[in-house]
Amino acid sequence: MEAEASFKLAVWFQQNGKNELAAMYFENAQRLNLNDWNYYRQAWSFTPQEAGRKWLEKFQKQAEPYYPKLDIKPETGKRNPPPR
Repeated sequence: MEAEASFKLAVWFQQNGKNELAAMYFENAQRLNLNDWNYYRQAWSFTPQEAGRKWLEKFQKQAEPYYPKLDIKPETGKRNPPPR
């Protein structure tokens, strides 16, 4: 809850041209909820030229996969009809 409040304050400060305060509140939101990518993406919007690098750094530090692993098994005994 505190992370969300910090995030909303950061957005408000950013929209009102108070970028230093916004950055401080974005960092606080990130610290309080490490797994919410929205907090990071919004903060990265301050420096779009660095956003790709920052995303890649965070992506590579993930303990769990960014996308869940798909568990797809083919159906047995059924064939797809040939395309027409």
